[in-house]
Amino acid sequence: MVLVMNVKNQAVSEYEGEGFYFNSFALFNGQYLAVGAAGIYVIGAASKDGSSNIDAELKTGQLAMGSAKPRDVYLAGKSDGRMLVTLSENEDTPNNAKVDYLLETLGFDRAKVPRGMKPDYLQVGIKNVAGSDFDLDGVEIYAEGLTRKKKG
Repeated sequence: MVLVMNVKNQAVSEYEGEGFYFNSFALFNGQYLAVGAAGIYVIGAASKDGSSNIDAELKTGQLAMGSAKPRDVYLAGKSDGRMLVTLSENEDTPNNAKVDYLLETLGFDRAKVPRGMKPDYLQVGIKNVAGSDFDLDGVEIYAEGLTRKKKG
């Protein structure tokens, strides 16, 4: 596993899997380099790692919903293939909403929150399918207030 930090915004990325035995990264002459015991590697855009698809996944933290019920999750960005959006409530088993989102053009696409899902906390996961390339610009959650009737 390798942890990488963007010093401008303090964002941390985690890389794990076979072949990630790097101990440092650098930007040199406009190319990203990864250094490890086996040597120096140029890190660049590619659709495959050898013959394997490049799988990517990200998750938000647990987002407190308070007295709101999530209705829709909007993704901003673009992709050349299918993306899987996972909505997890209260750290339980995820509910999956498949989204063919933003093919070739920058824009928004919606993942509808499953009916009956009323989490206290919501986590959004986004994963590419079959190694599809994607750029994610943002994630927005739209919610509506819950109305509760008192028994009287």
